Amino acid sequence: MKKIVLSVLVILLVLGYFSGTVSASNLYQVKVTPEVPGVDNLINNMDARWNILIDNSGGNLLISGDRIYIEFPSGFDLTYAKFVSLTPITASGISASGSGVVLSGNQIIIPVTSDQISLGSFRISIEGVHNPATPSGTYMVRVWTTTSTGITLDGPTYSNPFLVVSSSYGYNPPYYPPTYPYVSTVVITPQYVNLSVGASQLFTAQAYDSFGNPMYGVTYIWSVLPGSGNGTITSNGYFTLTSPGTVTIKCEVLGYGVVGYAYVNSYYPYPYPPYYPYYVNKVEITPVSVNMTPGNTRVFTAQAYDSYGYPLNVTNYVWTVTPVTAGTFYVSSDTKT
Repeated sequence: MKKIVLSVLVILLVLGYFSGTVSASNLYQVKVTPEVPGVDNLINNMDARWNILIDNSGGNLLISGDRIYIEFPSGFDLTYAKFVSLTPITASGISASGSGVVLSGNQIIIPVTSDQISLGSFRISIEGVHNPATPSGTYMVRVWTTTSTGITLDGPTYSNPFLVVSSSYGYNPPYYPPTYPYVSTVVITPQYVNLSVGASQLFTAQAYDSFGNPMYGVTYIWSVLPGSGNGTITSNGYFTLTSPGTVTIKCEVLGYGVVGYAYVNSYYPYPYPPYYPYYVNKVEITPVSVNMTPGNTRVFTAQAYDSYGYPLNVTNYVWTVTPVTAGTFYVSSDTKT
């Protein structure tokens, strides 16, 4: 009789093991807040930043390869969002990176990259979220965790109710064209060239979105800036130098207001005049100021300009923090940040 009971127990344990059952429970807490209230929770904000606080106390420890699912309500679009960070608060050991993150519709899936040592809370920050076009009562985000094979660990659990507002603090959301992703920069090739009078050069342009991905299907408008009329350029970027001197070529992405510049100098007399675009006159940092709490991160961008106010393609920015104990910097894949 004892042998039969033990055999049945072993069979049940084996079945349980191979079926992948886990003692799942609701997450202790899920709380959603905008990074900047009155700005990141505005309707029509196409680059909103949201923080999701998750507390899995009493649940299952997450290990490398496990996944965190965050599902925003209908009306939010995370297709072009970006994972920013996972910051432990009362939990320890857990971390995640942007590698392997999956974005689709109103959902983001974040793979865990290091084992969670102790249960507790951690904060996930994402940016580039497209908020709904109209406020519709309160919203709640749904969160759950799974193993690498898709077995549910904890959840799904709904967050605290939060609002998307139409206006706040006198802030009016900017108008964005209906086509996205949005053009952030345009690069002209070549950017500097020497030509003899009567010679021609074909310039090409490439638009990029805010994540550095090339964009296609856009229209480029070529022109020669007033006051530098030493040449002509066609609608396809084919330039001809007509007299000695320098020429500034402008390329604008139609409908976006994003421009890029290239510069032409004549061989004779040489140089005529020197290449003034090489000299940096000022550097602008965006954003200029920002309110942050300990543990938060923020991306800053820099753009150098010459004495004529034209942007320069500078890549060797050096960042420092004063005082040195106030925070840390790291250079992202975009060499300007």
